[in-house]
Amino acid sequence: MKFGGASTHTSAGIRNVTRIINAKLAEQPLIVVSAIGKTTRNIEQCAHEAAAGNAESAYHQLDELIAFHVQLATQVISPELYPAVERRIAELGLSLRSLLKGLSIVKELSPRSLDACRAHGEKFASAIITEALKKGGMPVHYIPAEKIIITDKKYGRASVVDEPAKRNAQKYIIPAVEKNSVVLTEGYIGAAEDGTPTTMGKESSDYTASLLGALCGAVDIQIWTDVNGMMTADPRIVPEAKTIEELSYDEAEEMAALGAKILHPLTIVPARTGNIPIHIKNSTNSENPGTIIHSATRRELPAKVEAVTLIESVSISDHNGEALFQLASPGGHVRFTNVPDISGTGDHSAVSAVGEGVGKEPSLLRRMIATLEPMGIKAVLFGASQNSISVILSRTNGEPALRALHKEFL
Repeated sequence: MKFGGASTHTSAGIRNVTRIINAKLAEQPLIVVSAIGKTTRNIEQCAHEAAAGNAESAYHQLDELIAFHVQLATQVISPELYPAVERRIAELGLSLRSLLKGLSIVKELSPRSLDACRAHGEKFASAIITEALKKGGMPVHYIPAEKIIITDKKYGRASVVDEPAKRNAQKYIIPAVEKNSVVLTEGYIGAAEDGTPTTMGKESSDYTASLLGALCGAVDIQIWTDVNGMMTADPRIVPEAKTIEELSYDEAEEMAALGAKILHPLTIVPARTGNIPIHIKNSTNSENPGTIIHSATRRELPAKVEAVTLIESVSISDHNGEALFQLASPGGHVRFTNVPDISGTGDHSAVSAVGEGVGKEPSLLRRMIATLEPMGIKAVLFGASQNSISVILSRTNGEPALRALHKEFL
């Protein structure tokens, strides 16, 4: 069970999380937590301020961050448990302050140093949520993520080293679960084999949960967030977007790679390997069934669009006079070539229609082109993936295009 920062950024949110976990005790839950609220972003800002020589500004922001966590802890932790959490938050604050001081002296922020700072965010969260669960009467066993998740040294986008992670899961997690403890660890962070802190990329706590679920033989992976599952479009742009009840692994992976922000793209890989269903659920509306992602689908022919997605800024590069677009996809990167009249690297967006078999259905391509042609299509990708069609257009037309496609298909 993974709980993101949107589920834990208030005392009411943490109490919801406690209630949800308590109801699942018979299922021997393994809990993965993310940094609370916007903590990671705030820590990154502190680090950049310090490296720019603005130490006092960095310290002030850090003091505000510590005060936020202290206040939250006082609201959700029993008085007898609070002193230990207060000490832990103070220790983390001193550690982070020391790192910021070093950055202010060298005036340089390396990826390694930034990861060392970032890792504190999840530690604040695990300290508070562990004790909040204990207040709820649960037998919590905390295991630091760096004892389990061993990675390479590609700081900021580290990859897990499979065999050490598998051994560590068997050594640390399984025995605790077998004693009916609620095991809690952090997402997003890990460590290189020499103990250096690493992170695995933005929003990768989903991936941590899926990976640990596969390594431990879980029967279900649950991603708890603040919306009712995967949506037919980004509801911030398309208010009438609806929850999708069911997706295949391939569809969900395609959606995540093509702009759906609710799920990290790598999340699907371990779940698919272990054939473990993923449930996306809302911690503020736990009775809602949310979305299930699994291998079995019951799609009717012809192919149907299940969702539309948007990547707001598409990567563009020049190669021997050709404009090359790159879209991340489950199979790697896709290039759009020979596209005339293209300038600027951040001036274009990609909208995509996603669904099982959509990328092999010419009638859907024709409808998509007819819908978007008035907005000025720059390029079309059809046939590279059997589950999606993508169109490149100017960035100013990205959101209107998403709304138009949702109206057309959904």
